Amino acid sequence: MSHLSSTDSKRSILTFLGAGSTGRHRFRAFARTAAWILVRKRAYDIAHINLSSRGSCYRKIVLSLILRLARRPYVIHLHGSEFREFHSSSPRVLQALCKSMMRHSRKVLVLGSAWRDFVTQELGCNPDASVILANAVPGPQTIPVRPQVPTNILFTGRIGKRKGILELLDAVGRLPQSSNWTLALAGDVTEDDIALMLDDAPENVTVLGWLSQDELKDVLHKSSIFVLPSHAEGLPLSLLDAMAWGLAPVVTAVGSIEDVVVHREDSLIVDVGDVVSICESLNELILNPALVEELGSAARSKWELGYSISDYRERLDNVYDLCLEGDQTHDIRSK
Repeated sequence: MSHLSSTDSKRSILTFLGAGSTGRHRFRAFARTAAWILVRKRAYDIAHINLSSRGSCYRKIVLSLILRLARRPYVIHLHGSEFREFHSSSPRVLQALCKSMMRHSRKVLVLGSAWRDFVTQELGCNPDASVILANAVPGPQTIPVRPQVPTNILFTGRIGKRKGILELLDAVGRLPQSSNWTLALAGDVTEDDIALMLDDAPENVTVLGWLSQDELKDVLHKSSIFVLPSHAEGLPLSLLDAMAWGLAPVVTAVGSIEDVVVHREDSLIVDVGDVVSICESLNELILNPALVEELGSAARSKWELGYSISDYRERLDNVYDLCLEGDQTHDIRSK
């Protein structure tokens, strides 16, 4: 939501309310939001519920029930990369509550066609109520000029198994020793066994940890290849950041990624878990700077056309207008 909070609109006012996802006083934050929904129900026209898996789903089911009790409309915005697996493994009563939450929403916003199929086919949402609203990010005015040597490869995200970090470490370990490359891993290490493996990684692999926005911009400025061999995704902001900065993506076609990039047009797409394919794709780019520039430029153009934060707010306002059937939108609450 940090990017969305920086946008402006003459058609809507956004107020961001916490739902108790983090912090010591999570229950207190959730209770405040729940009370606000009931007490201030005439202060907003529609509620925007951001939905992910596990605790997020439990909390949002309760909030949606409170909104229905208050007779206030809401939209669901599904973000969770593992929501399909979470839902299928949940008890039937939770599945039923989740489906009810979805069916009572004015619109269900999803990140791509695969997720639209999921909410309509598996959650029973009306196809007319599902709307694809892809993520968006800001970017630089122009692509920076980067040195061709060494080839700086960047991974951003949680450094864990779901993101394909095991395969990535195996793949870079197979790159020719004569190759002049570096790999920067930006993000938190989520599993102890991964941390142990990183201790034995090649010396040109660097773990940067969590980065601030300014620090991330500096790393994006210096990198030329982006790699994300994930097993499951929604629509990763890390990919869109890389595209905005003109990096050549090496990614798996999971979640909504295949809606965004095309193999050998603006990216190299590898199969999930395919260490050889990841290694060969990275090596091809390391040996061919012209291809890196070609894919990076095409990725940047794709971002400019559909994934820039500059027109995201307008697309979101259009959804709110549809939900309110032409009523003027005054105040929209995001949870």
